[in-house]
Amino acid sequence: MQIIRDTSAINPEPSVATIGFFDGVHAGHRYLIQQVKEIAAAKGLRSALVTFPVHPRKVMNTNYRPELLTTPEEKISLLADIGVDYCLMLDFTPEVSRLTAREFMTQLLKERYQVKYLVIGYDHRFGHNRSEGFEDYVRYGKEIGIEVIRAKAYTSNIEIENVPNVPVSSSLIRKLLHQGEVDLAADCLKYEYFLDGIVVGGYQVGRKIGFPTANLSVDDPDKLIPADGVYAVWVTFFLKKRRLLDYTYFEQRARNQSKTMQLLNGMQEIKLQHCERRRRWEWEDIQADLFRTNIESMRLQQSQEAGSILINEVKNIVITVIAATAVIGGSLSLGMMLAIQYIIGQLNAPVEQFVQFLYSWQDVKISLERMSEIHDREEEETPERMITGFNGSDRDIEIRNVTFQYEGIHSPKVLERINLKIPRGNGDRRNEW
Repeated sequence: MQIIRDTSAINPEPSVATIGFFDGVHAGHRYLIQQVKEIAAAKGLRSALVTFPVHPRKVMNTNYRPELLTTPEEKISLLADIGVDYCLMLDFTPEVSRLTAREFMTQLLKERYQVKYLVIGYDHRFGHNRSEGFEDYVRYGKEIGIEVIRAKAYTSNIEIENVPNVPVSSSLIRKLLHQGEVDLAADCLKYEYFLDGIVVGGYQVGRKIGFPTANLSVDDPDKLIPADGVYAVWVTFFLKKRRLLDYTYFEQRARNQSKTMQLLNGMQEIKLQHCERRRRWEWEDIQADLFRTNIESMRLQQSQEAGSILINEVKNIVITVIAATAVIGGSLSLGMMLAIQYIIGQLNAPVEQFVQFLYSWQDVKISLERMSEIHDREEEETPERMITGFNGSDRDIEIRNVTFQYEGIHSPKVLERINLKIPRGNGDRRNEW
């Protein structure tokens, strides 16, 4: 995802876009963004999100506390995982707030961001005082050359207070977190709600009753704090690092396989274009990335194993020192000390096996997550999208606005907005462009 804050430095290509603050990047947002991506793919355009780094109400009222579900950095990270092409960061200023919907669409969407199609959420409004609606946006779009599309509403399977299929919104998630319903909030977000901050000292009440806790000082004062309670923190440092490396390695392997196939199948074209050196350098860069990722993965694995060995040996030393001190003090016999040493030796193997189990469990979890990402997506080849035949042979075949590129969104376009018409007939007529 390319983050664009200044269009004078980077000029975005024509796109299919939607507008919103996207606080929390919850299930409803993800459903809307997926529609934007599908329309962009069908039209051969980029997919884009127009959002704001600061909550619009806070710009107008500095005393307003928005109770954010995600900080600006967290929001960008979540949006990047969804896979849109552009994140267009618009600074919401008092001048922007005074723009009517038509002025906003003309000056910003059309002229600055090159938006060709605008996807509007089912309940979203924008413009001064939010006084205009979807029909107004459609009319303005026709006048300035932007096609406005109403997004499909997201239907959840969440039931709250005996009300089924509750619409998911940032306001609802805030309400659930205020009530301490973190599990329901996670269902709406599609991930566990999290806080980022520094652990600070407290009154040590939990330690005194046998349940040590961590006191967290949250970095962003506008971040919403859930209702009072005791929340268990599952330390998954190695799992997060391994997941990141696994996804990076998987992506690099895919690039390597694609590049290798291009070299094998396009050898003749590469020689004709005299680009052997550039193609070789591209392949070598991928091999270097793979090597660095492998080294990083080995380093992480060795750190994890070394840490477990260190903990195990420290445990052995501490128990041995305690037992030896007891023998010297006369409270423990030498035979009992030897028996303790034997027990310690027998415990080493189960501890090592448990560490290996955790390592294997992490591998399985990462693999299942990747499989779920594929199987949980909407089927691309649905009957509605497939061309199964033509009703009659007396019709032309027409293809409009075809764009194609080999290596992703940043590679040069081989075809761009091509229109092709194949007239009906018995084959004795040429294609018309």
